[in-house]
Amino acid sequence: MKKTTLFKMIPFIVLLCFLPGTSCSASQKATSFTRISMEEAKSMMELDDGHVIVDVRTAEEYTSGHIPGAICIPNETIYKDRPSALPDLDQVILVYCRSGNRSKRSARMLYEMGYTNVYEFGGIIDWDGEIETGRTLSTFSVYRYGEIRYDSYSIFLDEDSYHISVNDEEPQSMDEETVQMLMEVIEAYNVSSWDGFDETNENVLDGEGFSLEIGFTDGTSVKALGDNAFPDQYADAMGEMWDILSHITEE
Repeated sequence: MKKTTLFKMIPFIVLLCFLPGTSCSASQKATSFTRISMEEAKSMMELDDGHVIVDVRTAEEYTSGHIPGAICIPNETIYKDRPSALPDLDQVILVYCRSGNRSKRSARMLYEMGYTNVYEFGGIIDWDGEIETGRTLSTFSVYRYGEIRYDSYSIFLDEDSYHISVNDEEPQSMDEETVQMLMEVIEAYNVSSWDGFDETNENVLDGEGFSLEIGFTDGTSVKALGDNAFPDQYADAMGEMWDILSHITEE
């Protein structure tokens, strides 16, 4: 082939690299999220691959009824920052909303944030499977210190079962009845209102301090710190939670 002919073909070769169905490399990255059917989503939910189901409706809609195992990350919150509930960029993420409109926007935003395995499967109005209502714990961590020696507790939801670690020791299984008892205390004393509490009373020495972090299955969370300073109803709420948790240590 003459040199002049080769130079004339270069623009054509470059163009081929950008045509659909052609490739100039051994691998190509997806250009967006993937839309799948409800049946395909159900099949993916049965896989033990560490996937997460994301409900992008409001917290109120989520509480009224959601797909089992789904976490709530409202569409309105998916804007610039990556959601803290989705730390793994390569995790399989299954996204849905009420009818399929918000889920498409959220799936696209997640992809643009760098998530590589985003699948959108429409709205819960087309879901014919089981529905869960309400919210419960996904994580719970509490540490108290002061004149009295307290145990520290860390609870986490692993797949479909709960585990608890006492004083950072090897986690052990935890029954859902105990988790429900904790949730009743949290709701009764509006512990969610403690979120953002971070105060110190420097006029009190050798009293009590605490650190509390709670994550809920609807994607909301609570983080509160206090050093001789406490949020509303702290004594009653913490006292009842401690009665529940201390029984685990005694068993």
